[in-house]
Amino acid sequence: MSGVTEIAIALDKLLKNLTYDSDKGVFRAQDSRLMILFTDTFVSVQKGIESLIGFDTAGMLLYEAYKDAGRLSGKLYLKNMKTENKSSDTIKLALDFTRALAWGRWEASEFDQSKALFIVRESPIAESYGKSDRAVCHQIRGLIAGFAEFFAGSRRESVEVMCKAKGDDHCEFLVASPENITKLTLERLEKDGSKR
Repeated sequence: MSGVTEIAIALDKLLKNLTYDSDKGVFRAQDSRLMILFTDTFVSVQKGIESLIGFDTAGMLLYEAYKDAGRLSGKLYLKNMKTENKSSDTIKLALDFTRALAWGRWEASEFDQSKALFIVRESPIAESYGKSDRAVCHQIRGLIAGFAEFFAGSRRESVEVMCKAKGDDHCEFLVASPENITKLTLERLEKDGSKR
């Protein structure tokens, strides 16, 4: 089956389990409540948190919250696809599914037990955030770290080494074990010739 077919099947399964109670105003998919939220609202909340507790603290708060969501996403994807296969092909298909959920186009340009590099094109966070001198996609960074952690089977951390909000062509996330993330990030930044 092609990747597009796999995504269509997974999305079809998700939508078949979608219920809407118009009296209560409640959407549910597989026992989880959903809500529709404009990206501008999502980013406005992020900026509000940043102004209250500072950029770095807000970034870590959002990162950790979405890291849990990334682990859960990996589990739900495997459950929906009725597989326990954590191969690179399964990871690619799961990343393709994020496009169907309007989170941009995610790719894993590297993925092995020591490190991973994810590219996100058309990040909804970066687009709505506007220009920044720092990487802003904390939620995506967390989702990717949790997702990678689930598939690798051990702890992972993520650093956004490129961000469209900073003027880069796309967003890029380096993922590695907590012991190696700083070293690999510094090597990457040195290779790029800039301190991001």
